[in-house]
Amino acid sequence: MPRPTEAVVDLACIRHNLAVVRRAVGPSPRLLVAVKADAYGHGAVPVARLCQAEGVDRFGVATVEEGIELRQAGIDRPIVLLGNVLPDEAAAIVRHGLTASISETGLATAVAAASRQAGRRSPVFVEVDTGMGRVGVHPAEQALGVILDIARCPDLELDGVFCHFPTADEPDRAFARGQVARLLALRQAVAEAGVRVPLWSMANSSAVCDLPESHLDLVRPGIMVYGYPPGPGCTFADDLRPALSLRTRVVFVKRVRRGTTLGYGRTYAVPVDDSLVATLPIGYADGYPRALSNRAPVLIGGRRYRVSGRVSMDQITVDLGPEAQAQVGDEAVLIGRQGDDEIRVEEIAGILGTIPYEVTCGISRRVPRRWLA
Repeated sequence: MPRPTEAVVDLACIRHNLAVVRRAVGPSPRLLVAVKADAYGHGAVPVARLCQAEGVDRFGVATVEEGIELRQAGIDRPIVLLGNVLPDEAAAIVRHGLTASISETGLATAVAAASRQAGRRSPVFVEVDTGMGRVGVHPAEQALGVILDIARCPDLELDGVFCHFPTADEPDRAFARGQVARLLALRQAVAEAGVRVPLWSMANSSAVCDLPESHLDLVRPGIMVYGYPPGPGCTFADDLRPALSLRTRVVFVKRVRRGTTLGYGRTYAVPVDDSLVATLPIGYADGYPRALSNRAPVLIGGRRYRVSGRVSMDQITVDLGPEAQAQVGDEAVLIGRQGDDEIRVEEIAGILGTIPYEVTCGISRRVPRRWLA
């Protein structure tokens, strides 16, 4: 029997959101869809298969293991490692046809050596730190030398150069525009040196929506593909369709007296007699954070209630009041729509003081995913 708690992913919503991305950027830029972190909790393999069928040019992952998972599932498009990895992972990168991102010469040397041993050239991207401050060639002025060295290397194929925005989702985009200027200056210097770079890339979801000068040759949407606005004021926010819902079923009900306390720490006391309390089989081990205790909404029977008491490792309780008639087996929605109401990921993120990315990525692998075609 399947577990009653599940995350349901509507692939039709992802298909729709890809169309929104294309409308935002026009016909010229190619698309790299970020499917790292199990496609932000939505399931990397089903999402990548859909995107590949929809003509997405390539995929972005964070780890070699994520790239291998896609290759083993039959994904044959280029897969770019968006973060830095260790030189001792070079052999696996080459073996599985992944594209390393180069921030320093050590990894480039290792990938070149592994490619030479395998008897083939390997594609690489060069990442430039124009202001993100994590990885990438730094200072950016040194990137020209790295790019020229890679272009001359017989074992490497220079596929692209990219950087990343730390503030493209903020209303003041002055810093982001400065990054655009720095990368464009580098592009000009590379061209003057006689080197051709097929793909220059900057735009994440926020920049796809609201920084058209950053679109260049390749855009890299992530969160907007899954239906969530990348930041406040996103131009295309109303066009996006959230793909994920988090659902479970009532596993136990009981009527209790006024003053009955629920859960660890006795942080919730039932305020009226004969109130119906429902227990749901989901907890912080499933990625439903303890910080939602006594705060998060729950939809049962088309009505909005609130988590009552502390979120446990495996269960939560909900006080439905004396008028409720819920039964074991009734559906409960923690993210998504039921009836005329909807609990959005952004609402949960707001309660937690975080971003939608963390909410969807945090849904644990213990929660089965179900994909709607």
